[in-house]
Amino acid sequence: MASSGETFTYLSEAEVVAQMSGAVDQVSTLLPHLPRATVRILLHTYNWDSQQILDDFWTDEEKTFSRANCVDPGSIHQSKTVSDTCDICCDTMAEEESRALAHCRHQFHVSCWLSYLYSRVMEDGESLRLECAMTDCPSPLDEDFLVSLGPSSTPILARFWSLLAQLFTAAQPSLTRCPGPDCSSFVSSRVQEPVAVQCRSCSHSFCFCCSLPPHYSVPCRLVRDWAEEGIKTVTTIWVLEVLTKNCPSCSVNIQRVAGCNV
Repeated sequence: MASSGETFTYLSEAEVVAQMSGAVDQVSTLLPHLPRATVRILLHTYNWDSQQILDDFWTDEEKTFSRANCVDPGSIHQSKTVSDTCDICCDTMAEEESRALAHCRHQFHVSCWLSYLYSRVMEDGESLRLECAMTDCPSPLDEDFLVSLGPSSTPILARFWSLLAQLFTAAQPSLTRCPGPDCSSFVSSRVQEPVAVQCRSCSHSFCFCCSLPPHYSVPCRLVRDWAEEGIKTVTTIWVLEVLTKNCPSCSVNIQRVAGCNV
């Protein structure tokens, strides 16, 4: 396994979020009528290929939304009634203590929105497909709405961005997150090969491609199998590499009996 050298660039979570937001901005500029949340779903579905999204969208909007399993925002029913009762807690609400989503106009207490979003983001781990709290309403909910809920939404917003950064990273072959405990650093590589990385933030060493401990010339797939069986130490992995090989007939790992390590 090669050493890192100058192969890697180290990024913070905020820098990864900025990269992701830049990609969303690029598409949003050309499709300004779509909410950012919808654009993000389309990008995720299309593996962040913005040109393919635009080509498909301008050819057949309905088919593009269907592929992404999301609703055309223009088709969302907008509530025509204005009520001073919150449909979540059933208490009366003043205008200053409530918020309504832009597309559907469903309005609830700020505290009820926060409870709903805490459950969805902090407990369920959802970030990409956040929707209105009203039952069966597909209206998308994005970062601007989270910010509008005030300082109490800060922890939810932080988790929201962290989850989105992980989704974005998973779709980028040249980008990975350090698997070190409590580390939030990301690593970008010019080559997508199983090279050894040592994180500059926490000093954790791992394989760029599979995030497991560095494993010399052993294929990532085999190391994953061994990890599932509880074989995790670098020394054990090295011994297995030297003393075993794949059976030429069935590919099962078998003991070497003679000859060189080929």
